[in-house]
Amino acid sequence: MNTKTLVGALTAGVLVCGGIYAGGVALTGLKVDDLLSDLDSTVHSSSYTQSLFENDNVIYEKHDSSFFKETGVVLIKGDARTLRLPVEIEKGFLNASISIDGNAFKEAFLSKSNMPLDKDSASFEIRGSYSALRRKANVSFRGHSDYVGNSIRPFDIDFTSTIEDSGAGDFKVYITNCHFYDDVHVGSLKFTSNFKPESDFVIFDTTELNAREFKADNFYIGSLDFMMASENVDDSGSFDLNIKAKGESLLDYINNYNIDLTVGRLNVHALEESRGDKQKLLEALLNASYLKINHLDGNPGEVLGSYFGIKDLDKLNLTSEGQFDFIGVYIFKKIRGNLVIKADKKPDDNGMLFVEKNGEYVCELTVKDTKIFINGNRFL
Repeated sequence: MNTKTLVGALTAGVLVCGGIYAGGVALTGLKVDDLLSDLDSTVHSSSYTQSLFENDNVIYEKHDSSFFKETGVVLIKGDARTLRLPVEIEKGFLNASISIDGNAFKEAFLSKSNMPLDKDSASFEIRGSYSALRRKANVSFRGHSDYVGNSIRPFDIDFTSTIEDSGAGDFKVYITNCHFYDDVHVGSLKFTSNFKPESDFVIFDTTELNAREFKADNFYIGSLDFMMASENVDDSGSFDLNIKAKGESLLDYINNYNIDLTVGRLNVHALEESRGDKQKLLEALLNASYLKINHLDGNPGEVLGSYFGIKDLDKLNLTSEGQFDFIGVYIFKKIRGNLVIKADKKPDDNGMLFVEKNGEYVCELTVKDTKIFINGNRFL
């Protein structure tokens, strides 16, 4: 190959690569514009973000734009005021990075917060990115602040979210040392959730909540590990909801509990329509067809212990399982089913609740429509 041919080939290669690169940058710019132009509907499409911006319009206004860089402002328009968050976008080959002015957000956050945070030490960072190759967007938000007087450990929050073009995504929130003026305190909280599109709706697949040292007035939770998972989803939006929970105390009814329940069949459309309406939410929940108790284990708490006359609460271990079916429509539903509770030793009661059966101490609660039976005897 002679020199002219080689130079021509290299030049053509550079032009082709340059064209591909420029095309990739342009494609990224178009996709970012699409995402930002539809920002308000995206924010209000999720029940979680909609609750945060229920009475607000979230709008992006473009100011200056070049091939590789763009500046603008996100406007959060509420009834009383409009919050302005300056935005800077860097566009590259099939990807873009977005940063939002943390100082502007800090002013808005501190003005609405009922936490005694120290303004001078507070700092917030909001960043985002989009990958046209992976077809997904990422958002991260981090905040840190001392409390006024430095009397307690600093407050920290870390939020990340990923949303794919398909509509699937997840978000994660980590909070430590959250204190409110009205004596509410959270030592640490971790919340994670992922969602995915199903036919013409979006359903939350798995949601987890882990909390430590939660205090509010006389209410206290030392630890709570909670999980919800949607199962057996069909095209109509009906699904079963599995709920698991572990913790130290459940409102003084049961201690050191381990709970595994399944509620079926719920409907995602009915739940979405009930958003903000307690009556509709109650109707959506009452339309469930069954409650399966896979296990409900633990030690009796003070309330149950005093009601049933059980002493040495921490020495009595209970395990239980059962199922209740809801037959009919809404308030006309009838309940049928049973719950079998087993104790690892003879409880200190009058013998009416637990009876010995096959070497175990058993209490069987049975419901037939409006009648309740304990160990075969009519109770209510």
